[in-house]
Amino acid sequence: MVSSRAAALLLSLAVTTVTCGQAKTPSPLQIEHLRAFATLYGHVRFFHPSDEAAATDWDRFAMLGAERVSRLASRTQLRTELEALFHPIAPAIQFLGTGEKLGPMPEEAAVVAWQHLGVGLGGETPYRSSRLNRATAPGSIGSIVNGVDATPHRGKKLRLRAHGRAEVSGHANQLQFWVRVDRAERKLGFFHNMDDRPVTSARWAAYEILGDIADDAQLIVFGAFLRGEGKAWVDEFMLEVREPDGTWHNVPIGNAGFEESDTGELPKGWSGNPSGYQISTQRDDVAVGKQALRIESLPRTVMPALFEARPRNGEYSDVALAPDLRAIIPLTLADRDGKTQPVADAKSLRKLREALAKLNPNATANDRAVRLAGVIIAWNVLHHFYPYWDVVKADWDAMLTAALVRAYPDQTAEQYRDLLSEFVAALEDGHGAVVHPRLMVDRGFLPVVAELVEGQPVVVGVPPNSPFKVGDVIVSIDQVPVMDEVSSLMALRSGSPQWKRATVPRQLGAGPKDSKARVVVERERAQVTIETVRGELAEASPPLVASFSEVRPGIVYVDLSAVDMLDIESAMPKLTTARGIVFDLRGYPKDNHDVLRHLSGTSLQSARFQIARRIYPDQKRLVGYDESGRWNLEPLEPRLAARVVFLTGGGAISYAESVMGIVEHYRLGTIVGGATAGANGNINAIPLPGGFHIAYTGMRVVKHDGSQHHLVGIQPDIAVERTVAGVRAGKDEVLERGIAVIDGSP
Repeated sequence: MVSSRAAALLLSLAVTTVTCGQAKTPSPLQIEHLRAFATLYGHVRFFHPSDEAAATDWDRFAMLGAERVSRLASRTQLRTELEALFHPIAPAIQFLGTGEKLGPMPEEAAVVAWQHLGVGLGGETPYRSSRLNRATAPGSIGSIVNGVDATPHRGKKLRLRAHGRAEVSGHANQLQFWVRVDRAERKLGFFHNMDDRPVTSARWAAYEILGDIADDAQLIVFGAFLRGEGKAWVDEFMLEVREPDGTWHNVPIGNAGFEESDTGELPKGWSGNPSGYQISTQRDDVAVGKQALRIESLPRTVMPALFEARPRNGEYSDVALAPDLRAIIPLTLADRDGKTQPVADAKSLRKLREALAKLNPNATANDRAVRLAGVIIAWNVLHHFYPYWDVVKADWDAMLTAALVRAYPDQTAEQYRDLLSEFVAALEDGHGAVVHPRLMVDRGFLPVVAELVEGQPVVVGVPPNSPFKVGDVIVSIDQVPVMDEVSSLMALRSGSPQWKRATVPRQLGAGPKDSKARVVVERERAQVTIETVRGELAEASPPLVASFSEVRPGIVYVDLSAVDMLDIESAMPKLTTARGIVFDLRGYPKDNHDVLRHLSGTSLQSARFQIARRIYPDQKRLVGYDESGRWNLEPLEPRLAARVVFLTGGGAISYAESVMGIVEHYRLGTIVGGATAGANGNINAIPLPGGFHIAYTGMRVVKHDGSQHHLVGIQPDIAVERTVAGVRAGKDEVLERGIAVIDGSP
């Protein structure tokens, strides 16, 4: 049975096929061939343990394979093309047509096989993938970091320049420069790390990143990192800001060219992550001056098994690829003389690698191969490793067909992002998102904070001297009825209904930065038209009460999204004498979950964080979970004896839900407001060709009793929602109800 969301995508598929004009659309046979390649791609990349496959650049392989199979004119050519693509990297695979019998399987010897803890896709996450009896790199990223105070440069453009070169080969081994602007209160600032144009050339060259410094920026942090294995050199960093008159002004950086460091040592003024890497200044190879910095991965070592379970010798997957074709894919291989058996044909492997090397490393979403490869890669990662298919009922198989058809015609990067967003929306995952740094640089927003109140987008926060007023109900934006835009944004947003309701209003009216917007609002029973300009994402709603304050005699209010643990500890005398405490957790905690240790006389545990252990494809035969990341919190003195209320709602996600889950299970206070987002656990990120990333929840989180948390969230003891009348009257009705609970009022 096709889910409603899959049905919607299939409908849009049909519409696309009819209305795309001159854009080329794929035939049913082309889609059949692309699906066959996609299926085989996932099984070989993640579960077939050959040395040749492990050394493959899988992004480029997806691009090459998608392009080749989509050009085939008949089914009879499919087997020949798949053999040409896969046998050089997986010579043990057997392709079988109708009536053909399985041949001999690989010999038994020291077994090489995949183990997945979640799935390792790079970056610093708790997720890992490794092959048994195979040496692996001891680190995933070797980085250096520097930074400057951003406050003198707020509201300006920034430009980071640096020189670099890399001696790398193989999948995802590359040098990247990066810049991040840190804003107040953990708000998202500019970030770019050259994912869309990594450095893989062995020749010195200059690179630059352009971005914006927010009006509330605190730090500009920047640096470089070597991802994976190889060697990289960086030299002569330069940070500049553009003044109002258009001139660029240099911002001093300590030891920008690494000239002040002792040769062979870590550079003075820089910090970083050398785990698994040798990071040092050297004089042999420089771009400017006398010294440069080298980052080099340390030699591979055989790592311990991730867990005990492993495939048995001779186990394989039998995968249907087409009506008359299937593939037998061994899950274990023998090792002899340090090589998995059988060894690939050297000529065929060289030919394949030459074809991969010819692909443009900086190809964008304007290239059909980039789009098709992105769909194939993302679909496979989520098909094999997304932890919530038992909860989310999307027809993922139908989604692959729909997404391939929609990715095929010519389109812009923005259209492709929206396609991927609908794809990810099917996960119903509050962490699910499609990210491309360049597509955010020039994006502007309405200068208001809006919330869905009684089903309508209502202005709840405005900057000084704004033509908008708190309590305005947004009717239309640029002549588009606002509820139509709400529906469109909901379709692109992944997550529970409560998470979408909490977050979608922030995106209303988004468009090119500095562009004009015509907004119609309802105010005092009349419609008012406001001309405005899109700019930075508006600040969160101004608090109606101070983040730490006595809101009634003996009742203390603590906003856990604004007050850190040091502030709480310093105010402990006031909390210990309070008759009631209202903890506000409608946002994201500020590293202050230790406050829970003052609310209990016994040990506390978090919900159960479960990282799946997988050795088989298609989510079959799960071999257990790793739950070692579960929190254990011991009591702290003084114990707070006041009556406690926690405020929460749909905007509370992830870390906030870890805190609220403990509150719920141990009954540490009365929960007032709405259900939390229902998305907890560490994020994993899927890097895709063209600089895109897809984020998703990589682990399963269940409540203390093992029941479902995903999409459900933490439910309130007392449900309270804001009203339009309350917003206009300047009331926080959720807070007022929390105070009433402490006072014992109805």
